[in-house]
Amino acid sequence: MRTGLLAAASRVRTGFRRPGRSWFWLGITLMTLSFGIYPAYALMVFSPMSWWDKFAVAVGLAAISWSMFLAGSAFAGKKGLAQLRQRFSSWRIQRGTPVDR
Repeated sequence: MRTGLLAAASRVRTGFRRPGRSWFWLGITLMTLSFGIYPAYALMVFSPMSWWDKFAVAVGLAAISWSMFLAGSAFAGKKGLAQLRQRFSSWRIQRGTPVDR
């Protein structure tokens, strides 16, 4: 039986668990899907709603998009944000345009 510092160290080691790969990919998926909401803004112009209703829907869509992105970035962490940034900015690298301005 372990006592003292050795027991505390073994509890700390088993108490903290790193997020798994499934959480990482869930975060990447949420962040990517959040960008898929933006084409809906262009489609709202042709909808038969009043301008105030269109504005309310636009605000709601923006809130959903940002909350999906923030939840996804929390799940994916820094590594996920870096991977998403690299994937979306790869076309700039191919063209020779700097990624960071």
